[in-house]
Amino acid sequence: MQLQLPPMPPVVVRWITTELTFYQHWDFWLSLFTLLLVVATFLLVLETRSMRTSSDKSMRDMLKHAEVSADAANRSADSTQALVHLGQRAWVTVVRCEPGRSEIDRMLQSVTTPITNTGETPAIDVEIWQDYRIETGLLNNFPDINDAKHVRAGVVGPGATFLVETEVLRSRPGERPQEQPRYDIPPDVQEALHNGAMHVYIYGKVVYKDIFGQEHMTVWCLVDHHHTLVYASRFNCAY
Repeated sequence: MQLQLPPMPPVVVRWITTELTFYQHWDFWLSLFTLLLVVATFLLVLETRSMRTSSDKSMRDMLKHAEVSADAANRSADSTQALVHLGQRAWVTVVRCEPGRSEIDRMLQSVTTPITNTGETPAIDVEIWQDYRIETGLLNNFPDINDAKHVRAGVVGPGATFLVETEVLRSRPGERPQEQPRYDIPPDVQEALHNGAMHVYIYGKVVYKDIFGQEHMTVWCLVDHHHTLVYASRFNCAY
């Protein structure tokens, strides 16, 4: 006969061990590495943004320098072209005036003005006006010119001269051979011209184009001072 023992209850074994520190847990290191990865990613984003900002600024600076360089090149080209025009264009000027006077009292009767092109190329569509006026004192404004005194000279080549003559005082001989010539101005005006109280002004302008298509103008004004024709202090210039 076999003896049967009653069933035994389960045996629970408990092991008593020491607790691990925080750095010994694998999830701590995983969290740390994840945190470092996040920081590295954030720094990379900042660096990328800085590089993009710097690139945009560099591109703007390059575009600005390119614009400045292009503007400087354009100004240089314009200056060079202007110098070429100045050196090669026509310059129509009044070099001198040749007065005609009476033989007895030296009254100014006419003025011949040589209009000369001192430039290197022809002057085109040259138009000239010249007139005279008897005034007291200095002229405050450039006087009007009678359009009937208008002369078309056409083309004036380099070094060429076009003569413009203006009659100032018309005279006729006296009734007797020994008498002085008579002028078509009142005697009191004649006396004022003799004593310097009044003066005869010769003034004019010339308008022309150069071969580059630019329009220019030269104005002049002379005064008969003590029987000598001299340039007035104003209204003598070339544009």
